[in-house]
Amino acid sequence: MRPGRLTEKECTLVLYLASRNGETCSREETVRAVYQSTYQVKIDDDRLDAMVGRARRKIEDNPRSPRFLITVNRHGHRLRGFHG
Repeated sequence: MRPGRLTEKECTLVLYLASRNGETCSREETVRAVYQSTYQVKIDDDRLDAMVGRARRKIEDNPRSPRFLITVNRHGHRLRGFHG
């Protein structure tokens, strides 16, 4: 892991995905959980992608090849356990 503090929203993202025990969460579900707002495709896709990128730079050894914060193409994201 790289040193760096997660912002409140980044922390909410990671904790939300962790609470789902490795289950893939849709972009819509994630936006509702993190931003507590309705999902607007283009705006929220860009906003979520940017936040995931920032969080990866803080928690991944190699953000370009993530081990923990995983994107599932055309569906959403999941958090792979730190111990398995």
